Amino acid sequence: GHVVVAHQWENAANFLVYDVLAGGYPLVHNYPGLPDAVGYRYDGFDAAAAGDALVSACTETSEREAERRSACRSFLSTVRATAPENVAAHAAAIGRLFQARSDGRQAA
Repeated sequence: GHVVVAHQWENAANFLVYDVLAGGYPLVHNYPGLPDAVGYRYDGFDAAAAGDALVSACTETSEREAERRSACRSFLSTVRATAPENVAAHAAAIGRLFQARSDGRQAA
């Protein structure tokens, strides 16, 4: 099957990763911000661990695939613009902006 290998260095947030996860592809990655259950993670520049993760992704069982896809859906729900926590954070930021403007100062 298809597998995506993504390596990052000082770029912990990348929309490519979200697209891969949304597409349901197994992801071999070293992104520290993703939960362990999302994809097949290796640390830093550990090429041997990355190779092991790639082998695991290529030999994924149907049970592991179902678990991985469920973990991906759960994670992606937290980064959606419509997630309640994100809506609340956005509304609070807008509120601070307008409060600062009405007070005649810069927003923090």
